[in-house]
Amino acid sequence: MALTLRTLCGLTAREIARAFLVSHATMNQRLTRAKAKICNADIPYRVPEVADIPGRLEAVLSVIYLIFNAGYAPLNPALSQEAIRLCAVLHHLQPLPETAGLWSLMRLHSARDPAERAFLQKKQQELS
Repeated sequence: MALTLRTLCGLTAREIARAFLVSHATMNQRLTRAKAKICNADIPYRVPEVADIPGRLEAVLSVIYLIFNAGYAPLNPALSQEAIRLCAVLHHLQPLPETAGLWSLMRLHSARDPAERAFLQKKQQELS
């Protein structure tokens, strides 16, 4: 999942480390090992076969939720909205309770964004 966040989503190792609650150095090591494993094992990057999709759904949903959280924690609404968009596309392709649940959860949290930003701005003003 970490390598997916780095390679396909463009998150930095520091952002991924924060999402996984590990140190930046630890995440750098994990990313380096994952890249080496893929290279050494000659694992191809390809679209999975239809039969393989159900087995990968949990990991895909986890990556989408980590993208959402990476945008939500520092209040980067564009990143969070992209995760919501990706989940909507996934739900259209795989209309399952799991995809609907994640999509609903992220939309619920994003509905709180304006109030959360206002609260943080007020707190920052009080500290200034």
